[in-house]
Amino acid sequence: MVLDLVVVFLISVFDLLKTGLLLSIPVFGLALIAAAIQSKLSKKLDMNWVKTSFISTYVIVTLLIFFLYFFPLLSVPFDLKGTVPPEFLPSAQDVIFYNISTFVSLLLKSLVLTIIVIPFELIASLAFSFLDKKFVGKTMLKVFASVYLTVLIVIALVLFVMPWLLLALVMFIYGGS
Repeated sequence: MVLDLVVVFLISVFDLLKTGLLLSIPVFGLALIAAAIQSKLSKKLDMNWVKTSFISTYVIVTLLIFFLYFFPLLSVPFDLKGTVPPEFLPSAQDVIFYNISTFVSLLLKSLVLTIIVIPFELIASLAFSFLDKKFVGKTMLKVFASVYLTVLIVIALVLFVMPWLLLALVMFIYGGS
């Protein structure tokens, strides 16, 4: 009986580590893109790390939000969208106002999500500086390890502290725009 609990616990920890590894790969790619944006901004605008990090994160989060918001619309084949009878078509002003308000809404949602993501960037930066002092080796490996540790922290927070967060994120992105 107790041995079964130990086996279930070990399998759960292995699944957590495996999921963290799978989620770390795209996050690592996004971190590399953000680092490239950040280095170009710091050279051109002569800003400190915090400002360039915030701007680069905002750019990445905005692109992700726009992709997530418009992907369902773009993935439906044109034949399945159908046609609207002319008496039910919105006016041109309504369409323009809706598109502008959706654009502004998505920009504000990106700002909110950027503010939420910044503390996790600071955790990743702390992990990188710790790994950089303790281990000698490739920088990219240390960056990936810091991203992996941060993703594990985020997974633990989502699973154990805020299990409602994924549903709230979907409602935040798609609802109310």
